[in-house]
Amino acid sequence: MNSKLKTVLKMSAGLVFGLTVMATSQAEMPAPPNIMATANMTFDQRLNQMHQLSLALLKATPEERKKYWMQIQAQVKALSPKDQQWLAAKLAANSKAMTPAQVKALNAEQAAYFNALTPEEKAKAADFVSKLNQQSNAKNPS
Repeated sequence: MNSKLKTVLKMSAGLVFGLTVMATSQAEMPAPPNIMATANMTFDQRLNQMHQLSLALLKATPEERKKYWMQIQAQVKALSPKDQQWLAAKLAANSKAMTPAQVKALNAEQAAYFNALTPEEKAKAADFVSKLNQQSNAKNPS
């Protein structure tokens, strides 16, 4: 075979492979779940969903993960004030209803996801959680 033809075939194969990998990685990026529906799931369903989302998000780039979390935020902001109150109450009730074993499983899933993030993402996530805790403490002083 002609060396130019071999080079073109190799380049074509590489291009097809690259496009396939790109398409596959983009196809794996999940759409954010409906937060109202998620709040009504059982603990096991929510944990399974969290696990599947974590796996998919960890395959994504930091930029894709950021876009995903911004979509979640937009979904919450788009809720009516009444729906936001319902969601907050439902999430609080779900949290209070968890058994110690469920809390342990949830913490393990969250830790596995957090530990796999880039250092920059870890710092931003820690800052975000700190701000949430401050807001919560301001609303519910001891």
